[in-house]
Amino acid sequence: MARAKKPEVVETKKAEKLLKPTLKELEVIIEPVYTEKAMLANQAGNTVTFKVRKDANRLEIKKAIQALYNVNVEKVRVINVHAKEVMKDRRHKGTVSGYKKAIVKLQEGSTISLFEDKGE
Repeated sequence: MARAKKPEVVETKKAEKLLKPTLKELEVIIEPVYTEKAMLANQAGNTVTFKVRKDANRLEIKKAIQALYNVNVEKVRVINVHAKEVMKDRRHKGTVSGYKKAIVKLQEGSTISLFEDKGE
């Protein structure tokens, strides 16, 4: 059985050691959540919301975000969003599938540029 390789360490200008993202870390984060509530939380408290894999835990999410975005994570909160039934038309019911959502609080001075305006 082959052993997993240790992630490589990258030196940055600030002499901090940051890890290169591995394939598993790239698979943990599915996409950022762009809702009004997520945007207000980002502006108010330096928090970012992501949709993540259902089997991911807090530690995996924290490592993935630190490796992908080169930021320092202070806290990770995880929420399971349940599936909802919707009416497609008068006779047919459908479902909106559930997902796992991670609300990540970044340390002071760390930002992720996904949510910033591109002011032109």
